[in-house]
Amino acid sequence: MRLTPGDFDVVRFVGRHRFATAAQVARAMGRSEKKIYPRLLGLRSAGLVAFERPLIAPGVYLATRQGLGAVGLALPPATVELATFIHDRTVTDVAAGFEADDGEVISEREMRSWDENPDNRDSDVTYAVGLPSGGRHYPDLLVGVASGQWQAIEVELTRKPRQRRERILTGYAGARHIDRVVYLVDGQPIGELVRRTAEALGIADLVTVRPLNHKEAAA
Repeated sequence: MRLTPGDFDVVRFVGRHRFATAAQVARAMGRSEKKIYPRLLGLRSAGLVAFERPLIAPGVYLATRQGLGAVGLALPPATVELATFIHDRTVTDVAAGFEADDGEVISEREMRSWDENPDNRDSDVTYAVGLPSGGRHYPDLLVGVASGQWQAIEVELTRKPRQRRERILTGYAGARHIDRVVYLVDGQPIGELVRRTAEALGIADLVTVRPLNHKEAAA
């Protein structure tokens, strides 16, 4: 297989996120799944991506250490965690939608890698959201907006404990690099909890709640 610039774009997309299905890669690249699938097979043969099928669902591709190095990503190889598999797959799908529209997207893996790199300690750029407890929180995704700040994306599939939800939203209220927080929720009850918490904290204008598109998230 002769690798093309488009092949390296595929590896880069897969590597920036934990993993991706063939459908998600196709969507992000703006190509058909029929055309992407043979390229993924070739990348797998070349050792740049690996394939796993942890559930009775479409399998997922992960960038190998060799693949990450080939596209210049200073990230560790990701692993599939069953406990967070559905959430991680949904986040990748949301990212694919933004990237298909040429959005500027930063994954949680990239945020953590930047903030934890000693070489970046003197940089003015920090992606973490500071929490009242002194800890820090990372959104599932950051998407660039016209103001030069970021739109934080939170994929909420389950109910968080009230105190944790309050800590996170309070952290967002003080995060100068965040322009808006968008919660993509699995069901109206979860969305109502987020709305009520935001209202109680006086930051309802900062938070937007939207339903997940399950047809896309299952791809």
